[in-house]
Amino acid sequence: MKKALYIACLAVFVTGASAPNSNNFAGNWTTIYNGKTIPGALSQSGTRIYGHCIYPGGKRAAFQGTANGNTLSGTLYVDQKTRWTVNATLSGNAMSGTWSSGSGRGTPWTSTRR
Repeated sequence: MKKALYIACLAVFVTGASAPNSNNFAGNWTTIYNGKTIPGALSQSGTRIYGHCIYPGGKRAAFQGTANGNTLSGTLYVDQKTRWTVNATLSGNAMSGTWSSGSGRGTPWTSTRR
């Protein structure tokens, strides 16, 4: 009986079923920026991150990036001419970071997973 319990506990530990992945960016996110709510979603396959957000007024922007531990970096494609560099740090169900057009310092933002 003890051996079976030990094997079951070991299986849960090895597969990670006992704890959520702290480096998982996938989910539905809500960003409040400049007084406006910007909903979005991210999916993750290994270190690759894909997603989108919906700007006020309905414009959809696509995101592609990579995860390195709890750090996210990538590009938000608003239209053919407008691209934003995005960097963020994940902490549980919250992200904070900056976005920029590539020149100067980035603008800070925060987001929460819904």
